[in-house]
Amino acid sequence: MDNPVLIVMPTATPSSLSNHPANFQPQIFWKADAQGHLIYLAPQWQAVTGQSATASLGDRYLECIHPDDRHLGLDSQSLAQPYAAALRLRLLDGTYAKWIAQAQPITDANQQILEWLGAFTLAQPQPSALQFNAELELCVAQRTAEMEGSMIRVRDYVERVTVALDAAKMGMWDWDLITNQTVWSPYHEMLLGYESGTPRRTYQDWAERVHPDDLAWVEAEMEHCRRSGSDYNPEYRVIWPDGSQHWLTAFGRFHYNPAGQPIRMVGMIWDISDRKQAELKLIETQERFQATFEQAAVGIAHVALNGQWLRVNQKLCEIVGYSHAELLALTFQDITHPEDLAADLACIQRLLSDEINTYVLEKRYLRQDQTVVWVNLTVSLVRQAQNSAEPGAPKYFISVIEDIGDRKAAELTLQNRSRELNQLNLLFAQTTALVEKRNQELDQFAYLVSHDLKAPLRAISNLAHWIEDDLGRQLPPENQQHLQLMQSRVGRMEKLINGLLEYSRIGRVNMEIQPVAVADLLAEVIDSIDPPATFKIQIAADLPTLKTKRLLLHQVFSNLISNAIKHHDRPDGQIQISAQPQPNGYEFAVGDDGPGIAANQHERIFGIFQTLHQSKDENTGIGLAIVKKIVESEAGQISVESSLGEGTTFRFTWSAS
Repeated sequence: MDNPVLIVMPTATPSSLSNHPANFQPQIFWKADAQGHLIYLAPQWQAVTGQSATASLGDRYLECIHPDDRHLGLDSQSLAQPYAAALRLRLLDGTYAKWIAQAQPITDANQQILEWLGAFTLAQPQPSALQFNAELELCVAQRTAEMEGSMIRVRDYVERVTVALDAAKMGMWDWDLITNQTVWSPYHEMLLGYESGTPRRTYQDWAERVHPDDLAWVEAEMEHCRRSGSDYNPEYRVIWPDGSQHWLTAFGRFHYNPAGQPIRMVGMIWDISDRKQAELKLIETQERFQATFEQAAVGIAHVALNGQWLRVNQKLCEIVGYSHAELLALTFQDITHPEDLAADLACIQRLLSDEINTYVLEKRYLRQDQTVVWVNLTVSLVRQAQNSAEPGAPKYFISVIEDIGDRKAAELTLQNRSRELNQLNLLFAQTTALVEKRNQELDQFAYLVSHDLKAPLRAISNLAHWIEDDLGRQLPPENQQHLQLMQSRVGRMEKLINGLLEYSRIGRVNMEIQPVAVADLLAEVIDSIDPPATFKIQIAADLPTLKTKRLLLHQVFSNLISNAIKHHDRPDGQIQISAQPQPNGYEFAVGDDGPGIAANQHERIFGIFQTLHQSKDENTGIGLAIVKKIVESEAGQISVESSLGEGTTFRFTWSAS
């Protein structure tokens, strides 16, 4: 065999030689192990030396040999050669006599010594001693033949064992503690990162592969087993030359000589890296679960089938106001609000009967201080694992508890706000109805006022015309002037009434929204105003098209252009109209080169009935107020840029749609 494994075979027992005829002759038969330590002495030893045979085993027989001859003892390093030496043996009376020590080695097929068979014989052999030597040689020859047959059987057995170990991916070692030589099986070498083919190894070969962090404690375990005789079964790491790390487990046992000294250790190893990795992953998973369990932002608990808290995290303790130990001494029924307990228990029964897999419930807990806390509870059931299709027996519940006290408070606040909003909506509806009623009343009032005011005005105007027609030439010039002034005041009063009616209706009348090309609208406005031929109106070429209320935009441009003409201080004025895009619409500008407006009058001009000077047309002072109200009712803004003697520009924004 290339890689033999040493196996101790049974040898002849001392009792098989104890009745040999030589025991009654001046020869003393003995047997020694491979290292030369006596393991048997015939009873004649005590009769010759006075020292018991048992007390002389091992190397203690040397005490009965002359000190100068003790170096002639059995040479354990002999190369499997017969041994013979003449030495002096101390007799019972204290004197020494010369004896011949002879021994024959028993070896295996590789010439390795297994044991020695020998005898001490007086220097003057008697016929019985010669007969004993002959018998001894015959016994040795028979034993050698038996050993050779046994070694053949051993080799066959070892081959079968080696194949079995390789198939099981297990390695085996046999360590000779005397020579420090170790025999490894091929797979043993592979498990330690060596190439197979060098079965004879040393202890150091093994130690070099063991992980530095594991070597000390593994050696300490080995020493403990050596001293106590217990089995050696560690799990440790080895590092291969490529730097990879592997986990091994070993099982070994020490063998001892009759003197109780360890002489041999045999055992086996196998790779458990996969199992260790699985264990490490399991530990890692458990650690992650524990971290998740303890650090979760919600309460988590394992609950027994009877409701007893089995395991709770810190967050749950904070939610319900109990310590960890206090909570484990309670059931969930103990801290559930009485009004919510029945619903919770009903869900649990459905869970246990497999009607549902989980349930979610909003419920209340009573904290330790008896205050109420609202929680959102999610519960599932853990069952016993089993192979059949039927579900296993229930084990415990997993509960996830989320504190929703803030949400419930917010919901209550929202409900209160909703009630308040409903009340406000009702009040707003009532107010809107009232406003609509007031608007209708205002429209009716305005109509009646305008009718009642216009009727006498028309009568006064007619009367003035009649007087002018009948007495116009007969009246003095001063009276004619007064009559014209009265007619002018009547006209102004009528315009004022019409302006008030128009102002009051802004924003209260629904108008159609339609596409409006601003350039076409301005042409229509200018045509209706009919400005003097000496006035020049310049319109930008890139005016937009809007989706808007045509009549309102018409009114704004008409008022601004009319004012520019009406309040101009020269008959040859100029007006410029332009537009600039804005994020949500356009900014329009209507500018003139008229007398301008002082800065301290810019706000005043937009007030109702406010005029800076009287015109020949008896201005009512309501035109710019109407413009401002229209622009703002359409979510726009209007402003004026002007200084005395530098003209005036009105800018207003208007939505594109």
